[in-house]
Amino acid sequence: MKNLPIANGLRKSTYEDYLMLPKEPGYTVEILDGLMVKDPAPSVHHQRVARELARHLMAYFDRFDPNGEFFFAPIDVTLSSYTIEHGHHAVFLLLLTPC
Repeated sequence: MKNLPIANGLRKSTYEDYLMLPKEPGYTVEILDGLMVKDPAPSVHHQRVARELARHLMAYFDRFDPNGEFFFAPIDVTLSSYTIEHGHHAVFLLLLTPC
């Protein structure tokens, strides 16, 4: 049997573990460095702030970088086998090129 990565004395959770989880309305689950984290859904205030941020970002992309993209949650982001973020976090990747 091969050795499994350990987090706090327990086997680290992976993306495969994440995919096997049942959906639970009102909650999001992420895996952060192998540790499974369950959070309640974002509040209405959070959603309003996110909407305004998205509006400003889209205006920026329209004006300065038409190839830029903004995604609304939920979207899975796999940063490594042991870090999968989902739900209310937005991830931005800006590629800056010299003028």
